[in-house]
Amino acid sequence: MDLVSNKIVTIIKSALKNVYNLENIDSLVMVEIPKLKDHGDFSSNIALRLAKVLKNSPINIANSLKGELEKNRESLLEEKQKVLDTINSIEKDVEERKKIGISASYQANEML
Repeated sequence: MDLVSNKIVTIIKSALKNVYNLENIDSLVMVEIPKLKDHGDFSSNIALRLAKVLKNSPINIANSLKGELEKNRESLLEEKQKVLDTINSIEKDVEERKKIGISASYQANEML
């Protein structure tokens, strides 16, 4: 699981603790990348998984958690941006290394 997924799991667990006083639910909270891009960047079926335990509908559970999750929206966006910045930095570094490698091999051939 990547940094953003881990952050989302932590936020979901915090929301469940704040709203339903649930703890020790590590095995229940899962985040995945949807197959269809139209369904967002990440998804979780935690409301469905907790419906029986909480004796409540998944819709009610999701709506109850929504406010808590929205409080962390900025934090998630910042985390996502950090990951994107890291990826961009790595890509830039790879490109620079390629240029140096090409230039170094060109200079080596000129010397021969």
